[in-house]
Amino acid sequence: MTTARKTLPPQSEKLLAELCLDRATGNDVCGWAVAALEAGFDTESLRILASMSSDKAVSFFDVQPYLHTALAEFDLPERLDREATLRNYARALAMDIATDCIAASSALSLMHSCVVSPLGHPADLMGWCYLWEGYSADGLFAEMSDDEIENATREYAIKWLGESVE
Repeated sequence: MTTARKTLPPQSEKLLAELCLDRATGNDVCGWAVAALEAGFDTESLRILASMSSDKAVSFFDVQPYLHTALAEFDLPERLDREATLRNYARALAMDIATDCIAASSALSLMHSCVVSPLGHPADLMGWCYLWEGYSADGLFAEMSDDEIENATREYAIKWLGESVE
């Protein structure tokens, strides 16, 4: 069975980033498969991976062969370009922030630990780092309340997404 969709299953960018950072666990892979099936993606590999989610201690080693097949089913390469993969994850996180699908505090932690820091704090991502530290994205180090950070993060995500497309 294969999917006729051209898009990727939900959480794919996160899983690919975790794979690039060697942080993916068996449970992460199984969770991705469950989310994919729930979103209407249906392949044999996804079904096998999802069925493995009932084992709370499923190892990455156990899911690996099915993950490789599932990635191939979605035309995802075995070897990923680290920077491109992490930046794709940054865009997915920013989209989730902009559409209010994730709280700013959670998204900022993920953005910093999975993208900004592993990429060495590049200049074009420093706004995310400043927000994560509790300051304004412009680097002026103006402290903000939690509510202000939430609003500023959403505004910054919208602005950053517009700039990253250009």
